[in-house]
Amino acid sequence: MTTHHLRGLKILVVDDEAEILENLASIVGKLGFTAVTACNGQTAWESIQNEGENIALVISDLRMPVLDGLELRKAMLEQ
Repeated sequence: MTTHHLRGLKILVVDDEAEILENLASIVGKLGFTAVTACNGQTAWESIQNEGENIALVISDLRMPVLDGLELRKAMLEQ
């Protein structure tokens, strides 16, 4: 199975813990995707509003300050 056609797709990685965010973004990059990062749900929501159609997938922590992962999901579904 070839996945070269998926390379370069943007994946939004959201986590309030810097080390986890960096590690997940690194893994995403090593898999050939472009990682876009956000340190909380509000920042992630702003990225989605700005880049919406260019983001193929969101990987998010559930418990974060400002706007948590479940609230982010709700906002995305309501858009």
